[in-house]
Amino acid sequence: MKFSTFTKMVILFCFLAGIGKGYTQNIIVTSAQNQNPNTLINDHLAGEGVILSEGKFNNNATTITSPQIGTFNRNGFTNLPFQSGLIMTTGNVNVAPGPNSEAGKSSPVANAYSDPQLNSLATSSLYACSVLDFDFIAMADTFAFEYVFASEEYPEYVCSSYNDVFAFFLTGIDPVTFTTTTKNVAIIPNTITAANPTGIPVAINTINNGVPMGSASGCHTQYSAYYNANPSGASGIEYDGFTTALTAEATILACQTYHMHLAVGNIGDNAYDSGVFLKEGSFYSPSLDIVKHYSTPGHGDTLIQYCRDLDLEFTLPRPNMTAYTTYITFAGDAVNGTDYSLVTENGLTLTNNNNSFSFQNDTLATAHMTILPTANFNNSDTKQVILYIETVFCEFIEGGRTIDTIYLYLRRNDSIQLVDTTINACHQCDHVNIELLSGTEPLYYTWTPATDIANPNAQESAANITSGRPYTVIARDQCRCLADTAEVRIVIQEQPEANPIVTPQYGCAPLTIDLNQPNSPVNCKYAWMLTNDTLELHPDSVAQTQVTLTDAGYYDIYLWMSSAPGCNDSILVQNAVHVSDFPHADFTFAPDEPQNGQEVMFYDQSTGDNIVSYNWSFGDGTSSSEMSPIHAYHLENSDNMNVRLLVTNQDGCSDDTTAVVPVVDNFAFWVPNAFSPNSDGRNEVFLPQVTDVAYYQFDIYTRTGELFFSTRNTEQGWDGTVNGKLAPMDVYVWKIQYAKYANPSEIIVKTGMLNLIR
Repeated sequence: MKFSTFTKMVILFCFLAGIGKGYTQNIIVTSAQNQNPNTLINDHLAGEGVILSEGKFNNNATTITSPQIGTFNRNGFTNLPFQSGLIMTTGNVNVAPGPNSEAGKSSPVANAYSDPQLNSLATSSLYACSVLDFDFIAMADTFAFEYVFASEEYPEYVCSSYNDVFAFFLTGIDPVTFTTTTKNVAIIPNTITAANPTGIPVAINTINNGVPMGSASGCHTQYSAYYNANPSGASGIEYDGFTTALTAEATILACQTYHMHLAVGNIGDNAYDSGVFLKEGSFYSPSLDIVKHYSTPGHGDTLIQYCRDLDLEFTLPRPNMTAYTTYITFAGDAVNGTDYSLVTENGLTLTNNNNSFSFQNDTLATAHMTILPTANFNNSDTKQVILYIETVFCEFIEGGRTIDTIYLYLRRNDSIQLVDTTINACHQCDHVNIELLSGTEPLYYTWTPATDIANPNAQESAANITSGRPYTVIARDQCRCLADTAEVRIVIQEQPEANPIVTPQYGCAPLTIDLNQPNSPVNCKYAWMLTNDTLELHPDSVAQTQVTLTDAGYYDIYLWMSSAPGCNDSILVQNAVHVSDFPHADFTFAPDEPQNGQEVMFYDQSTGDNIVSYNWSFGDGTSSSEMSPIHAYHLENSDNMNVRLLVTNQDGCSDDTTAVVPVVDNFAFWVPNAFSPNSDGRNEVFLPQVTDVAYYQFDIYTRTGELFFSTRNTEQGWDGTVNGKLAPMDVYVWKIQYAKYANPSEIIVKTGMLNLIR
């Protein structure tokens, strides 16, 4: 009989005083009674790369009847290294949950099973055993699983004969000798040597706290690094001590059937239970591992044209004796051979028709994937590639293959082309940008120098630049593989002042005018606009230009100027230009056939707006500026006079017309030879008849030569009186001197006799 000792009380006291707190939660254990052992191991023990079958517990393949096996869950933070898995115990599994409340807790089971194979390791009588058997096939040349051995035998029975026995027996073909062997794979790490080819088994006497309590043979105390003490009162599990997480592993032949015999049993009696914790899903055989290595970091599972490639690394944990074949099926909207290629390390291009490669005696194979220059993205930025990777390990065994699916994306990456840019600003440049001609976003920019630029790593940015300077801009693609450099030149412009000069400001249609904006800043932009009531004209956007106006009217001129963004000025000049239609000259005259010396009335009949000037030329060397003048002709002979009228409006637009005026020269000189001033109403006045004279003098003399009558008026005659008295009947002498208008310098003298009759 095993006794509780004072030692456990001391340990509990030290733990509470020195550490002050235990673990906060206990594991949860559920018995696997009434479950099928094969289902149990596949649900909770089987991992990747293995096929488990023929499960038995305590030599029973149908239904588990003993409470010595079950499942556990760590239930939060505890001192157990595994979250969940299977538990096998020498007594009832309900002993396992903490806290550690007893010095040597046990819960014996009825009809306990005694394992013959485990009995070969017993140092004393073997009592209750917990034994799990199953067959397995591994996909690779190794297998492994993780476990923790725990016992209430700790620490009192270290190096004593009461050690509960524990072993994991592997039976199958040895890959070196090719003979069927059985060996214990529950051994302490790194203890297989030439002197001890089977290694040191895991047991209380081999893994402990290094303080032996007895002197049994086969005792080891140097492996305390693999031991965990579990003081009384500690939460988590009940057992007084347990190992660290250990790995049972061995080299085998892939695709061959092996048998595992996991057993733990009481020695000497059924007190002080022991147990084994098997990590959930940890029984595995390393299968092919596919690792993606991108040529540049970041960007997830995206390949970038000319920039980011992918190496698919197919790895095995160690050289494999069995040949494995990997098949790749290509899917997605990207086209293999056009958009991308996948080439193995030995130069094999993988396609849908040539899609496999093999492993044997190698631990690593690679395939390089890149986007081809011929990639056609059809105006899209990305395409998808799906790789279905199937690796055949055990070709004739159901489940002897693995399928991995890899989703990749191909991203276009156009060459980068920046455009040298000049930015004109008014007084201060508050915004900069570089023009991008080609390139796939996102791009990364660097402005040099960064002075006065708010964000020197952006395509455009706010700025505070007050003096002209050049900046160098570099744009790089998202992988920093492609790049281009351009210059942004900042030119600080002066404020323009709109003050257009228009020449001429008026004229006749069609009128060609010059538009000129003098003294403008360099690189200034212009916008001219001319408008009247019926049309709108936009002359060339330059500082100086010409435009022809065909429609009459008043024109407004608008000029807008800009030397840089925000550096603008404009002006509207109303009625800046007046375009006139030509007037139409016309006139009439009366009488139709004027006589020499007769007044001719000229009547202006011209049409047109704003006529301000009339210029008459009468054809006889005389002229007039009156609108409707009166003119008398004095010709030596009858003649046709060409009369011309020139009219001009206020804008200097002129028109003329000519008409022929027929002038009749009917000059007359007649002097009567007698008259009878006797008041009978006939011939009362002696009046010569003369026409169209510029000079005229009429004198009458007595026969003795005495002058008694003289006049210069062609309309005044002699009434037959002298000094108011009737002149006697007699013969008198008359004298007339005259000059024609046509020749005023020639004086003509005429004389004659007249009879006064009463």
